[in-house]
Amino acid sequence: MNEPPNMNDDFFDLGGNSLIATLIVTHINSSFGKTLSLREFFFSPNITALSELLAQTDLPSPATSREEKTKTPLPATAPRNLPGLALEKLRRRMERWRGVRFATDDSPSPWGLPTEIFLQIRTFVSRWDGMRVNPGSLVVGRNTAGKRPPLFWVFQGEREFLQLSSHLGEDQPLYGMRSGHLVMDYTEDNIQALALSYVNEIENLHPAGPMIIGGNCQGGVIALAIAQHLLRRQRHIPLLILMEWAFGVQAYTGPVALVFGSESEFANPWLHFQYPELAWRRAFRNYRVEVTPGKHGKFFNESNVPSLATIVNDCIDEAIDQAPERLPKEAKRIKVELIDPPRNLVSGTSVMISARVSNLSPVHWNGGDLSGLMLASHWKRENDDILQMKGGHTPFPPLSPGASCLLNLSVTTPLQSGMFQLIVQAIEEGVGLFDPDDGTARCQVLLDEPMPVEQKHTQD
Repeated sequence: MNEPPNMNDDFFDLGGNSLIATLIVTHINSSFGKTLSLREFFFSPNITALSELLAQTDLPSPATSREEKTKTPLPATAPRNLPGLALEKLRRRMERWRGVRFATDDSPSPWGLPTEIFLQIRTFVSRWDGMRVNPGSLVVGRNTAGKRPPLFWVFQGEREFLQLSSHLGEDQPLYGMRSGHLVMDYTEDNIQALALSYVNEIENLHPAGPMIIGGNCQGGVIALAIAQHLLRRQRHIPLLILMEWAFGVQAYTGPVALVFGSESEFANPWLHFQYPELAWRRAFRNYRVEVTPGKHGKFFNESNVPSLATIVNDCIDEAIDQAPERLPKEAKRIKVELIDPPRNLVSGTSVMISARVSNLSPVHWNGGDLSGLMLASHWKRENDDILQMKGGHTPFPPLSPGASCLLNLSVTTPLQSGMFQLIVQAIEEGVGLFDPDDGTARCQVLLDEPMPVEQKHTQD
């Protein structure tokens, strides 16, 4: 563009980015003796609006701003500190452990989000257009009446949030969070503390069901940490979207979509490396790669964002149709019923029994060879002592939500005779049992001693 901008041209539509915006704000403040914040610049990104803002007589000078900062007390505790009672209990349990101890103090846990970071991010998102649980929320929602699994995305700014929400469509709920750009150093403690703050709000907003996590550029660093924490809490994350990922690889076991700009000199891996997939394979068990038009920082412009939204929607559609490799907690809802349970058997013999298994969860199950879902049996005495820990195992077939199937299970009876209890349970092999009530069927079985060989020959 050779012509100079007019008074109402949008800085970002002209190709501006957050780095240039920071330089402009610094120059404005030094030239006019004012304290214009970067957030105010984002909401007034043209010459007319900036002129009106600078003309305000109550806009503080740098000196006044510093004085007010020192006079305004910050909250005493960060939102995510380790509770004091839990910390004290840990200390009491460990005080008699043998070993070398290192000097420490009573400072808050490093996992607490520093109050200054919390307040700055809250200030940035306070004017984002969308739904909030409360005025202090760090997570803002749009299209919240949509029926698709919600997408929680870590953005650099509101403009990206508004653009993506409008092009994804009304049926796709989108919840915006802000990265630590211009707010914090990306130390591991800060990354984890910010991610945990977002996880806390996400779980309150969406306590059950699948959700998609995403982030662009620096926001992807926070998004990855959020998804890692949610997986640890056994939440269903069909997809993590990392856009313009140009950072060190970290292990993540869930499905990942890597999105890069076709003209991005900053992050397009094929402009920097011959075999970038070698790194992705080390970090991600299940990943896909998508390319969207545009240069770094331009993907949310009107010319590029429709393509980006199409890619995001397509990736989500495919992801939510796939059964999770790692079962979330809401997937472990089941009913096991014995069909014609045996009442009398002979000890030391093998029999085949049948059971109906029903998927009562909202999650599709892979077959037992992938999911580890099995029907297993063991025997107990009448006094509930386990007589035989392991018995027959039969893998589940793939089962959709609400579907049932009949399974045959080979069972070997104990060598002793008498009254015993046959326990048939749904298990996740190598992990543990399903619900001990609905996931278990039992019956009382009288085991007779086997017939002596001589008597059997006589009867024959």
